[in-house]
Amino acid sequence: MPHTRAVEAGTSCLAYVLSLAVPGLMLFSAICGHGSEWTNVAAFLPLVVAFALVPLLSLLLATEAVRTPSRSSSHASRWFLGALPVVAAPAQFAAIGVAVAHWKDPCLGYVGSIGWLLSTGLLSAMFTATVAHELIHRRSQFSPVLGGVLLSTACLGVFKIVHIRLHHRFVGTDRDFTSARRGESLYAFLPRALIGNSREAVRLEKVRLCGMNRPLWRSELTVWYGCSVLWFMLAAVLIGWTSGVFFLLQGLVAALILDWTNYVQHYGLRRSADATGRYEPVQPHHAWTIDCRISNLALFNLLRHGDHHARPLVPYHQLSFTTVPRYPYPFGLVMLLALVPPLFRRITHPRLDRLAVGRG
Repeated sequence: MPHTRAVEAGTSCLAYVLSLAVPGLMLFSAICGHGSEWTNVAAFLPLVVAFALVPLLSLLLATEAVRTPSRSSSHASRWFLGALPVVAAPAQFAAIGVAVAHWKDPCLGYVGSIGWLLSTGLLSAMFTATVAHELIHRRSQFSPVLGGVLLSTACLGVFKIVHIRLHHRFVGTDRDFTSARRGESLYAFLPRALIGNSREAVRLEKVRLCGMNRPLWRSELTVWYGCSVLWFMLAAVLIGWTSGVFFLLQGLVAALILDWTNYVQHYGLRRSADATGRYEPVQPHHAWTIDCRISNLALFNLLRHGDHHARPLVPYHQLSFTTVPRYPYPFGLVMLLALVPPLFRRITHPRLDRLAVGRG
């Protein structure tokens, strides 16, 4: 039995190496398309994999069955799983560097350029932000800093502040701009989230710095967006000004896709408040869960989101799969359904109603 458990834990550990396939796919697409007649086709490969191939495979495969290593798993397993997000960071740096350089490929036409911009933004939103998300939740001094630097490659410095200090505290309430309201379309949500979170990040930093009697230029935002400016300048000087512009544009696309993801993960779920206005504690049913084994392995269990909100300090590999509320389709397909509000409401509202009745 001990040997069997060790093998199972080792298998689970190795399965999470699939996460490195995300930046690897960007590198593969750039290599396949570089200077060839397939350049414009290869630019769309990451999008096809994310929104077509992975959902199709997820429908064909069995439901969540990846074992979550327990606290009693070997020290080597825990060390490996803890180190994997740190190892993923240089992979992201390499991928974003190649993506910016590939933008200058003379064989990349207008259509291919749009595909490559969307693919790079998808990489930054789904991989960069996910890895950084795991790191900024850690209590060490090194990991949150590395997470902030990672976010700067996607121009997402705001995320580091509002996610920890606002989103987790006020999820499922009107004070959280990342929690979509029932009936709110994705197109109404995106500008509200982008503007609201940016404004709140500045406000939170003002309050923090005033309490410490420090000037505003000492803000975290200055550090992370200063890093973003540095990456922009390096791209513009070393590759060309259009690559610098591309770096900024992929950051905008990343911000939109990240909030698109947040829309799906929190749509319509609200926390009740008592007579004094105190909100109920955050529970697993305050975030949607998606049964998508491939996506969870590639994205560090991002879709076990309900348990993450209930236990935000628990490492990704110890998160549990919760069943309510749960989307009936794979992640990429749910994301696409959100683009069509009537279809999205058709699958979400009955589940929200059943959840309300069950809790009532």
